[in-house]
Formats: sequence, C-alpha cells, structure tokens
Amino acid sequence: THVGSVQAKALQPGALTSEDQIGSQVAASDLQPGDQLVKGRLAQATRSENADKVTISATLSAERAVGGTIKAGDTVGVYLSFEPFDTNKPESDTTTPAKTPNTTHLEFQQVPVTNVQTTSDPVSNEKDGQAQVSSSNYIVTLALTPAQSERFVFATEFGHVWLSNEPATVTDDGTGLITLGNIYAGAK
Repeated sequence: THVGSVQAKALQPGALTSEDQIGSQVAASDLQPGDQLVKGRLAQATRSENADKVTISATLSAERAVGGTIKAGDTVGVYLSFEPFDTNKPESDTTTPAKTPNTTHLEFQQVPVTNVQTTSDPVSNEKDGQAQVSSSNYIVTLALTPAQSERFVFATEFGHVWLSNEPATVTDDGTGLITLGNIYAGAK
C-alpha cells in the first residue's frame, strides 16, 4: 500500500482518507496504481457458499432450462436421461441384456445456479396472453461437487440434461430411476 497526500480540493467525492475506513471490505472493481480509493469501489467480503464446488456449464434449450426462466441465484434439480447403452457382455452370458434400458433420474437437488447466458436475444413479448419463448439456447452454469460434475458432463456428452426450478422445500420423496419398465409403477 502506498500512502500519499492529495490536496483536499483534489479528493474525489467519497474518497477514503484512512485505512480504518476500509475495515473488512474488499475491492468490488479493479484498482489501478494512483487511483484514489473511494467508498463506492468497496464491498463487504462474502464467504463463498460454493467453496467446495466446481462451476461447470452446459448449453441447454429453453425447454430443458425451465423455459429459460432460471437465473443466477436459483436452485435447480438436475435430471439425467440416457438412451440404451451396449452392456459389452460376453457372448456366453445369456442372462445379462445386450443393452441397458432407457433411464431418467433426478440425480442432484438444490444445485446453485451461478450464471445464465443466452446465445441469442430472448423474446419478451406476449401474444394472445401467452409469454413468447425465444429460440435461444441457454448456457447455464451450476455449482457441483467434483463427483457430481463428472456425472453431469457424462450426461451432457452421452445423454440428456433437464433442469427443474427447485425451491428448498422440495424433497425427493417418491423419486427413483425411471425406465420404460417401471414408468407407470407409481401412477395411481
């Protein structure tokens, strides 16, 4: 830190004149050598809620990104779906199926959304009382554990990802791995 003197008439409005005025605040924007430190360029230091997580992004269509309504700060449920995979079973094995079934599962809950961007301008007008959805894709960044991020990347590469808006009050009661064979098992 360089301490210098500035004539009072050259002080910018809100300029800090002692280190005591900084307290536990941190720079909210880049500071350049020679800049006067003003109160508006400081913010309270915050502890990251996602310190043990990695951030990872995927491009999703509007229908897979809650109609394009999710935003940074939301929490989402992450569903992973897969079409059948070869099981690579030995030819002599007659009990194991040659392919896995189609599957869908609510894999992660309460996942923080850290950023959302669109790949084109969204449409925000209404037609006949219905909000219009753009044909944009959404680049959604999530905070996941490293183990979750591996499964998320695998699904974006070899399967399908859907997000749901998920408030903290939502539970996973009644969820499980869904296949064509059990999709109606829980229907009443």
